[in-house]
Amino acid sequence: MEFLIGILCGILLSVLLGFGPSFFGLIQSSVQYGFRRASAFVVGVFVSDLLLVLAMLVLLKDVDFDTMLQNIWVATIGGACLIAFGIYSFCKHVKPASGKRGKLKFRTVDNPSVLRLMGHGFLLNLLNPMVWIYWVSVVSLLSGEMGLTATARFVFFAGLLLSLFGCDLLKCRLASLLQTWFTAFRLNMFNKVLGGILIAFGIYFIVSRMVVHFNPEVDHVESGTQKQSTQIIQSLHQRMAKDSAKHADTLYVREDGAGGAGR
Repeated sequence: MEFLIGILCGILLSVLLGFGPSFFGLIQSSVQYGFRRASAFVVGVFVSDLLLVLAMLVLLKDVDFDTMLQNIWVATIGGACLIAFGIYSFCKHVKPASGKRGKLKFRTVDNPSVLRLMGHGFLLNLLNPMVWIYWVSVVSLLSGEMGLTATARFVFFAGLLLSLFGCDLLKCRLASLLQTWFTAFRLNMFNKVLGGILIAFGIYFIVSRMVVHFNPEVDHVESGTQKQSTQIIQSLHQRMAKDSAKHADTLYVREDGAGGAGR
């Protein structure tokens, strides 16, 4: 059951909350390089999520990730990485390309390899502090409030990560269909908008951590994204657990009734 709950939670979280820096980077890669090559970006994101989850499941008892992420220097470095990615995207430029109808209306200046695209997805996701906070909240919920066993946690996260990976591939495929609509001008504008979004994410994270650091009275509460993600997982797990228990009770009553009639 935990594997199924993980799959359902991954789909819900991808639809409701999967619109961070990695999502915009995925769209950018899909539009510029097409589905096949941009899928390497998705693989990079998946690998970084996998490593984060494994590290937290193994080291959660020994390392206080939540306190570490509250550190102003960690927040500044993470935010600065997002700002750097944003500046890179803002300065990224494509040129018009003449071609037949139905062909791409732009050509990229660079031609990154599959490994480079994979590395881009890996680093963009790994260096995003909000991804760390997100996984810390989910792992803490499963380890504490829901009290799942070690095996159940690994099974749950297997389903969750696989469903997130599948949803990202679907987003990648849908975004690649927009290639023929993008002209060089539109794509350059999109790159600038994406760069602005990444810079805004980085500044927001740095400023929010500074506010908490320099104002002790500010409550260290979960962000809206954290609350939504943990509530989704908790409510879905409770509902499925109730349904499973109800189904088991129904089977027990039926079997008991059948046994009584036989006797």
